[in-house]
Amino acid sequence: MQKIHCDLTGPHVTSRHGYKYLLTVICSFTKYLITVPIRDKTSLTVAKALMRHVYLVYGTPEILVHDQGGEFWSDVMTDLAKLLGIQVSKITSHRPSSNGVIERIHSTLHSIYAKVISVNQRNWCELTPYVAHAYNTAYHASTTFSPFYLMFMRRPRGVVELQIDAPTEAAPESEEQYVNEVSDRMRTTYALVREQLRCSFDRAKKRYDARVKAARFSEGDLVWYYVPRSYRGLNRKWMLCNNGPFRIVRRINDVNMVIQRSPSAKAVIAHIDRLQPYAGETPVCWAAHPHPNTARNPRTQACHPNVDQRQSSAVDDEPLDPTNCNDTLSRPRRTIRLPERFR
Repeated sequence: MQKIHCDLTGPHVTSRHGYKYLLTVICSFTKYLITVPIRDKTSLTVAKALMRHVYLVYGTPEILVHDQGGEFWSDVMTDLAKLLGIQVSKITSHRPSSNGVIERIHSTLHSIYAKVISVNQRNWCELTPYVAHAYNTAYHASTTFSPFYLMFMRRPRGVVELQIDAPTEAAPESEEQYVNEVSDRMRTTYALVREQLRCSFDRAKKRYDARVKAARFSEGDLVWYYVPRSYRGLNRKWMLCNNGPFRIVRRINDVNMVIQRSPSAKAVIAHIDRLQPYAGETPVCWAAHPHPNTARNPRTQACHPNVDQRQSSAVDDEPLDPTNCNDTLSRPRRTIRLPERFR
């Protein structure tokens, strides 16, 4: 396995053995699935599960793709990746389609669990190895082979083969003959899989491009950032989830941008599908820091154009409402008086 994708599902109903989460790992090429029930999603538990059930069994991958969950970006996981020489690739926040390989697996797993799980749903951890084996031995539309065959270069003997007493392949006469047969089989099969994956990728790209509207942003543009959130007692469908405005401070590639709420705020990597153009007046916090690519026009002028640079920069550390032009640029600071014994 050269490139793998991993993610967590849960929390599920606590099983009879105390498991609440399911760690899923899939190979990007063979589509072979590995599922590991875990009791919690701490970084140490996830690292132990990956080491015991993935790295020590199937070998260390070269690339590991996951989301920005805290359990994957802890010091334990970072040090483990450096120790094993694994290149870690994280996806953009609020963009699950960037890790669509593993997200599609979750949909398939949940549909299978819904058909075989008990009424109280506490036996899901006992069904996990059987569900994973059923998926790995099934025909995959993208590769035209089963993940089990692509991983081990042999077809599994299931219940049907045992019932009909299907004959097994003739044993090779020597080890050299066996190595040559497996090598030829791998070259032929992997060539077909690469061609099928390329065709599947082209079809998916064509469908995606047909319904996508082109969006162009440049460094210095002000944008709204869409972040869906849920609050207790409020209807999510009636909420405005656009936050901002943010400024694009750096362009990583055609689809990922680095944005900031204010000059002193933490930078965030956002996908362009989460961004919308901002057409209002320039917030006060950005008026004192004009971007060289931003054209000076009446719509991008500051709400207080006569305030000097020094006074404006002195309040950048204070929380301002970027959409309210009536905010004062200076606030009275309270006098800090030390106790008499420290004077």
